[in-house]
Amino acid sequence: MTQSWRLLCAAALTLVAMSVAVPEGEIVDPQDPEVQACASFALESLSFRDKAHQYSIRRVISVSKAPIGGGQYDMDVEVKKIPCGPEGVDACTPGSANGQTLHCKFVVLTAPWKHQRVLLSSSCSDESQS
Repeated sequence: MTQSWRLLCAAALTLVAMSVAVPEGEIVDPQDPEVQACASFALESLSFRDKAHQYSIRRVISVSKAPIGGGQYDMDVEVKKIPCGPEGVDACTPGSANGQTLHCKFVVLTAPWKHQRVLLSSSCSDESQS
């Protein structure tokens, strides 16, 4: 029951955030611990959906924070995508030279007092095709 309640609250928070006009964000230091936590959270979402690859953050390009809730972080991130093979993530070689570089845009809404983050949007494109 508790898990269902959390999912319902996260969905409601997402709908409210999407229906509200987003104020202009301020530029935030990519090394800020909350930015790093939000980027890791977004990366976990990619990894959860794709078990055949390992993802790692190569570089946080830019971040802005809008004053919504604890903060809405709009991030441009460079991500390394490494194929793992049929064995799954356990067969990946960390730091492998093979793989592709992706340019990803993530929007993460935070509610630190609830220890919650919600990934509002995520899109990645192959940098070699840009």
